[in-house]
Amino acid sequence: MKKMAIILFTVCIAVMSAFTIRKALESGVHGMVSPADGATLVWATGDKDSVSVVPVAGNFSINLKPGKWRLHVVSIAPYKDAFVENVQVEDGKFTDVGEIKLKSSTH
Repeated sequence: MKKMAIILFTVCIAVMSAFTIRKALESGVHGMVSPADGATLVWATGDKDSVSVVPVAGNFSINLKPGKWRLHVVSIAPYKDAFVENVQVEDGKFTDVGEIKLKSSTH
């Protein structure tokens, strides 16, 4: 019984370590849309991939593969969509694109 408990404990530690290492190796982008209620979606498009998220209180974070990405912020009236070109994502790092300010379509 004692041997079984040791094996079970060891397996649990190995599984938790694998998830921790995987989480540490994630890559992507994060940033903020201003005004916070001006966007409905943020799209990231790369070579053959596209990923979208809904910003929460203007903030967004997207897990992405390493490479070059283009961000498309889908806005709501009276704002115009915004784009951020050539966002470089490195393996195991998150790229901060900062604040993306939406411009009014009436100007």
